[in-house]
This record gives sequence, C-alpha cells and structure tokens, in this order.
Amino acid sequence: WQSVLTTIVILALYQFVLFWCNGATGNDLGAKAYLAPLASDLLVWPLVLILLDAMRLGRPTAAQ
Repeated sequence: WQSVLTTIVILALYQFVLFWCNGATGNDLGAKAYLAPLASDLLVWPLVLILLDAMRLGRPTAAQ
C-alpha cells in the first residue's frame, strides 16, 4: 500500500502543478478538471496493483 500512497501523492503534486500553470496563464478549468483524474486514479490504482500482484504470484520465476 506504500506504492499506492506514493502514487497518489505524486499524482496530486502533478495536478497541483497543472492547476498552478493554468492559473498563471489565466486558464480556468474548474475544480472538476483537477479532482476527477485524481479521484479516478485513487480508485483504479489499488485494483491495478492487486491485478499485477496476482499475475506475479501466478507465474513461476527462474528461482523456483
């Protein structure tokens, strides 16, 4: 779950930089344009992590 938290923090920082750049240039996209991608990533990323972990555990490695 540490990777999930790290990913969310990095994505939140990315959205903040986009918000700041758009504000500096006078483009107002609204809060939904910044919060919707972050919310969807918050919901999807743990599922992707579980899927990748299941794929990793299902395959034998060279050491086995």
